[in-house]
Amino acid sequence: LLAARGYEIEAPVHVHTCSLERAREDGPTRAIDPGLRVEVREGIDEAWARHYGAAHGGDDAARERTEAYGRMLQVLAGDALGVAASVDGEPAGVGFGVLDQGWLGIFGMGTAPTFRGRGVATAVVRALLERAAERGAIGAYLQVETDNPVAISLYEGLGFRRDHGYHYRVSATPGVLPSGC
Repeated sequence: LLAARGYEIEAPVHVHTCSLERAREDGPTRAIDPGLRVEVREGIDEAWARHYGAAHGGDDAARERTEAYGRMLQVLAGDALGVAASVDGEPAGVGFGVLDQGWLGIFGMGTAPTFRGRGVATAVVRALLERAAERGAIGAYLQVETDNPVAISLYEGLGFRRDHGYHYRVSATPGVLPSGC
């Protein structure tokens, strides 16, 4: 119906889930960069927000927006887990999780382009899963864009399996409502 009215699919994603028990059993076998340091924080703080901006990169304005987003996450307090990964002191990767009713939602994953393929994202997810298990979580979920086979492979290698998918629809002509609306 929406397609017939001129709405196009935007941002299709898969939602992947895993039991934390399976994630521990299926752990990755690939090598991790020897200079990698991973820090898990209970809650989100200013230092994590700066690391988040640096890991996601971009120009100054993009980093400032990303840092501001990271600071907004501080309201999650102890239900949030912030992970910052560095290689030889340089921000390499980041992610955060939110604990809720025995589940860990994983969000905000990012690896700086110069550190991709070096085990950074694997280490970030593993750190989130381990801390969540320590805090009593039994499962985890995340969403990944359907056109990102590298991330899908990473998550499947960590024990995640596709549960379902969804997408948004937007008007093909921005600012103009399709007929029938």
